[in-house]
Amino acid sequence: MPDEHQVRSLDHQWQLGNTRGQMRTWGRGQFRWTTFDLSVERGPDGKRRIKKTTLTDTADLKNPLRDAVLAMGWSWRARLSKL
Repeated sequence: MPDEHQVRSLDHQWQLGNTRGQMRTWGRGQFRWTTFDLSVERGPDGKRRIKKTTLTDTADLKNPLRDAVLAMGWSWRARLSKL
């Protein structure tokens, strides 16, 4: 909304399915997703351990955008429904 110096944020979620094809979801609102991959490796003592190898967080994208908008003097409005 440039005339009001506002940025309105609305997230859309689509999840079509997992490896078995069981999940189909859709959503709209404010979401935060965190995903990670696990790997099994052997430590220095020879025991197996689980290690997080990749981490993805939506806040890594949203927070810098929000901070840039606020730094310019605009307002950030998180929406829960249609704009």
